[in-house]
Amino acid sequence: MKALFIIHCQDPLYGASRSVGNLIRNLDADVDLLFPVKLKRDGITPEQIRTFYGPRVRHVGYLPQPARLTALADPVSLRHHVKSWVKDILYLLALPRYRQLYRKGQYDLIHLNSVTLYPMLQARWPMFLHVRETLRSRQNLWNRRLPERLKQAHGLFYISEECRAACPQTTAPGLVLVNPYDQTRVQAVDRQAALARFGLKGTETVYAIIGNIIPAKGVDFAISAFREAALENAVLLVVGIDPNREGYERRVRAEAQADARIRFLGELEDMDPVYRITDYVVRADRAPGAGRTVFESLYSGGGVILMGNREENLPSLGLPAELEANVVFYPVRDQQALSRTFQQTQHHRFEQRAYRTNIPQYVEAFQTFVFKNGLHAG
Repeated sequence: MKALFIIHCQDPLYGASRSVGNLIRNLDADVDLLFPVKLKRDGITPEQIRTFYGPRVRHVGYLPQPARLTALADPVSLRHHVKSWVKDILYLLALPRYRQLYRKGQYDLIHLNSVTLYPMLQARWPMFLHVRETLRSRQNLWNRRLPERLKQAHGLFYISEECRAACPQTTAPGLVLVNPYDQTRVQAVDRQAALARFGLKGTETVYAIIGNIIPAKGVDFAISAFREAALENAVLLVVGIDPNREGYERRVRAEAQADARIRFLGELEDMDPVYRITDYVVRADRAPGAGRTVFESLYSGGGVILMGNREENLPSLGLPAELEANVVFYPVRDQQALSRTFQQTQHHRFEQRAYRTNIPQYVEAFQTFVFKNGLHAG
């Protein structure tokens, strides 16, 4: 099989790229990769990309991509709008180069790694779109084209039932497929070395917030709840940076008030030591949901603290039954409830761990769906 993966991330080594990397490294295919041109300007080399995505990668390229989806509820500056317009114009100018690439490549699969790439969908090519985002009802004018465009896909992958439910209804075939995770390698991390690296004794209950430090992640909210809980033998690791550099991280650090129990680790290339010692990954997003850090924690033998309702939100995670007990819920945006959750979990540490992977089942389901619905199906 020949496959082209079009990656939307500005950073190819984190977030959704970790999921598609796990897939590519285990897929029986010759793979070409296509990234936004900004990546080339940022100095991330094809050699670095090949090292991350593995030996199945043949070619690495860069082309302009359409502007990202933006919810009306999010504050959007005039500068942001102008940048979006410029991106869309550059993408339209690059369309002949895309068509030439598709024809020359003769791909069996063209995989669009995010719903933000939906303007690229064309039925004449074997295109599959991965829906990783939980779309809200209020979208900007550009996004009103989404329902019609989705019909152009040969298939849609959803990372959860929540993503499927929030996405506009479409006639395109769909499959809910929880992201691929392989946390078995975390077991090889020297726990004592990881504890020493982060200045821990090994007796603390370790909580972690992982990801971009942006308002939508609710990092300030989680820090306030953690400080309110006044735990004596616990730490909160904040792993990530503010990619927009608009002052939010500075406000978050001010909220922490130099509390020694709150450690800002910045952006880490290797997350395995964090998962080796973390008892609970904490999510404080504006709405219930679960990103890959939730599953990486659970597959590393740890727990997670999520917003939402157990009866309503747990089934949508699609977890093995033995992991469900490691998920703790608290009401949405209720700081006192999260503070109580910190207090209730502070004495429950995960010392005996099982490290898991779901990659074999994931790759089999992915390939079966592609062959069934692709250009050469039937």
